[in-house]
Amino acid sequence: FTCLENWYLNDPIAKSLGAHLIQPLSSSLENISPYLLAVYETNNKFKSPGVIARWGYIYRQCKAKGVRVIGYSSDCASRY
Repeated sequence: FTCLENWYLNDPIAKSLGAHLIQPLSSSLENISPYLLAVYETNNKFKSPGVIARWGYIYRQCKAKGVRVIGYSSDCASRY
């Protein structure tokens, strides 16, 4: 608890959240909703190499668990 308390008291609070969602593909006509894979706080100060590295990490972790990643998508911000 002390560690969390120190983070709260000493670290700046982020104004934004980054979220990664995953959506399974289905061969049926049933629409499968996406679900949350990861979420983290951000100060929104990041560049494309960091984003690409994060996507690579997600890809490797999914592959290690037998999950095939088909593609990535973003909100079309210029830094991606």
